[in-house]
Amino acid sequence: MTYDARQVTNFFLDLADERGTPLTTMSLLKLLYYAHGWYLAEHDQPLINNRFEAWENGPVVEVVYKQFRDNGAGPIQGRAFFFDPVSRKKETAKHEFSEDLTSFLTAVFEEYARYHAFTLSDMTHDAGGPWDKAWNDASGTVNPGMVIPNDEIKQYFRRRASASRTH
Repeated sequence: MTYDARQVTNFFLDLADERGTPLTTMSLLKLLYYAHGWYLAEHDQPLINNRFEAWENGPVVEVVYKQFRDNGAGPIQGRAFFFDPVSRKKETAKHEFSEDLTSFLTAVFEEYARYHAFTLSDMTHDAGGPWDKAWNDASGTVNPGMVIPNDEIKQYFRRRASASRTH
């Protein structure tokens, strides 16, 4: 099962509030990327059904960025929402995850939320990594929206998992 990035976003924001760890828009976007990447590598299916795009500061899910961009570099206070066309109202994106997924997302949060947003951004810029391939594609092909393909993300995180097991 895949989820909308706004559901995972609100899980991370709720957890950040519980832990007293404020998240900026940039750090949140990188947490989403790492959660998605590790999930792809471990489960061979996407966690998030939204696409990741290569932006200057790393991978971004545009719908999440647009909802929180007004926070600038400050901590996020609100929650991600959906717009209900029937009621014509914004509704908070709810998250109800299995115990296994909750544990997985919590582990990702604990591993990566401790880093500054710029450090997280730098970490996504590995030479030859998914962001780098989309951002610096020298093949001359056009990549509308600078989409980072899930297959690239999955293979990258599988290589990282394999490398960590051999050390």
